[in-house]
Amino acid sequence: KAAGRGRYTFFREEMNQRACARLEIEEALQRGFRNGELEVFYQPRHDARSRRVVSLEALLRWRSPDRGLVAPNQFIPVLEDIGMMVIVGEWVLRTVCMQMVTWRAAGIAPARVSVNIASTQFLSPSFVDTIRRVLEETGLEPAMLELEVTESLLTTDAEDAAITLRMLRELGISISVDDFGTGRSTLNYLRNCPIDFLKIDRSFVGEVASNPRDQAIAVAIAGLARTLDITVVAEGIETESQADFFERAACGELQGYLFGRPMPLADIERVLAGVGEKVTEEG
Repeated sequence: KAAGRGRYTFFREEMNQRACARLEIEEALQRGFRNGELEVFYQPRHDARSRRVVSLEALLRWRSPDRGLVAPNQFIPVLEDIGMMVIVGEWVLRTVCMQMVTWRAAGIAPARVSVNIASTQFLSPSFVDTIRRVLEETGLEPAMLELEVTESLLTTDAEDAAITLRMLRELGISISVDDFGTGRSTLNYLRNCPIDFLKIDRSFVGEVASNPRDQAIAVAIAGLARTLDITVVAEGIETESQADFFERAACGELQGYLFGRPMPLADIERVLAGVGEKVTEEG
């Protein structure tokens, strides 16, 4: 069926092997969530000029006792397929908000933390109510929370997306758009949606120090965002030349391996406390 209707195919042994492997990872993931194997890593975002940490991106990780640290692209699609993304997404949101409250009490909290929102979460009728409830129960100031959605999500149903984003903005939450430049060729959502941050997709970053076309695209995005009072975040920064270019292009924040990989709680706390250097991701 995945290849299309009105056709036939022959069974192959590798098809059964793939199905068994998929079932195995589904069961392990469900069991792992119940057993507390999921955790949140954090990657710093730096001010482009001062290079100080101003915010963090929260990233879901699975530390399996059998598989080790599992790559996100190997288990997050499974969470979505088996209908667990909404409940896991709320767990991530609650965990991050509680952690920010703890950091604020310790005097080391960054200005904001961003949480990635899956399409199944965003499209859930109870999504805004869930965000409101988590903020109330954890006591986190809404201004310290940033929700990150993909460009493709906003262009799928721009009208409904705009309504949801306005409701979130009324709560005092910041909104960022990830993978900017890779979605459908429309800019209507920039006009209709309340957006605070645009994250330039890493595909425009890798060769930006030497590729005139990528430079022109990056400068155009930065100029457009500045006109709309939107802060640009360049992600995927790995070299000083890339960082210097985006600083000159008036990007607001930089994120990437140059400054630090996604790291577990203990390591990011050392960074926030000012005693950590560039920490690499475990595994």
